[in-house]
Amino acid sequence: MESKVKKKEKENNKKQDKGLTNINFEITREGTLQIINNKSSNKWKNYHFILTGSLILWKKKDSTSFKNSFSVRNAKLEKTTNGIPKNTYGIIITTDQSITIASDKESVIDSWITDLSASITKPQTSVDLKKEQSNMMKAQKKMGSSVATSAAGKKLIKEFLGEEGYSGIKILKRISSGLDGKKKGKEIEEEILRLGVKILLLITNKELSVEEVRKHKGTVLQIFTVLSNFYTFAYEYNAESIQTHTSKLVEETTKTFAPFFSDKNVAAYKDLQGYITSTRFLDYFYTSEETKEYRKQWYEIIKRGKFIMEVNN
Repeated sequence: MESKVKKKEKENNKKQDKGLTNINFEITREGTLQIINNKSSNKWKNYHFILTGSLILWKKKDSTSFKNSFSVRNAKLEKTTNGIPKNTYGIIITTDQSITIASDKESVIDSWITDLSASITKPQTSVDLKKEQSNMMKAQKKMGSSVATSAAGKKLIKEFLGEEGYSGIKILKRISSGLDGKKKGKEIEEEILRLGVKILLLITNKELSVEEVRKHKGTVLQIFTVLSNFYTFAYEYNAESIQTHTSKLVEETTKTFAPFFSDKNVAAYKDLQGYITSTRFLDYFYTSEETKEYRKQWYEIIKRGKFIMEVNN
């Protein structure tokens, strides 16, 4: 009979294969380097770095998911000993953003500078660019999956939405729990976080522009107006109205996210919208006595969000 240890090893190996081998790596250089992990506290940590084409990816040594990625295309390199841990040598890599990596061995940094310089100046064909974009997308999908339901993922969402906006996710979780049990509530919360983190990572890594997201602002404002009216004027409640507007939003945004989302992500996005705008869900949310307090909180969140969007129009 197979031991628990061997069984666990097999499971880990499967995860490793599934996690990394479908990324088309042609590794130029790899090794352990330090990078700042928390800018506010200036904490540096060791990660395993990989240079493939003009893309740097890094992860914890035994992890099956990448923590982050950075394109060095058209980057400027600067060797430094400033702003890094004592007795280390570093490289500042600058594009429209910048990162600094460090090592306690100067020879290691010199080797990375040589290979990074070659990657930056190497002419790229359309095939090279497509391969790099594909690798970055796959890495980001894995980052989104690993970060989404972690403390880091929740922090990322909170920083973007604010405490009030994040509490809206908690309300949807509680409504789902009241309707279909705690397991369903947790599932809905995790799906919202997972998709939200993926989108925020795309924006953060400049793969998806803020302008592309903002073009959906008009439809979002229509939804906010309908939801506000549901609370302010009880007779305005009409499940079909919100279903029509949210279906339009999902159709529009799916076109924006499709190049970056897998078919599974797109299906999950549509399933999420289908559940939280189902007549059964909306009737429970907007007509049940049990959810009265949540409706009040939800209205305040929607009212605030609508005001901010109108002011920034």
